[in-house]
Amino acid sequence: MQNISDIFDSFGGTKKLAGIMGVAIQTAGAWKARGSIPVDYWPSFIRHSAENGTGEVTAELLLRCHAEPVTVPA
Repeated sequence: MQNISDIFDSFGGTKKLAGIMGVAIQTAGAWKARGSIPVDYWPSFIRHSAENGTGEVTAELLLRCHAEPVTVPA
C-alpha cells in the first residue's frame, strides 16, 4: 500500500469503509478525495485491519501516507 486510495481499496471501497467506520459515504468520499484520513479515526483503521486478518494498515503506513514530501536541496 502506498497511499490513501490503496487503504480504501483494502477496506473494500468507499461505501464499505464508510459502514465500517460509522460515517456517511460522503464523509468517507471526502477523505479519499483529499487523500487524508482524520487522525481520530486512525485507531479504528488499524484495529479493523488487524481484526480482519490483513494487518496492512498500521500507524507507520498512515503516517507515511500523510507525511509531506521532503525536498532535499541539491
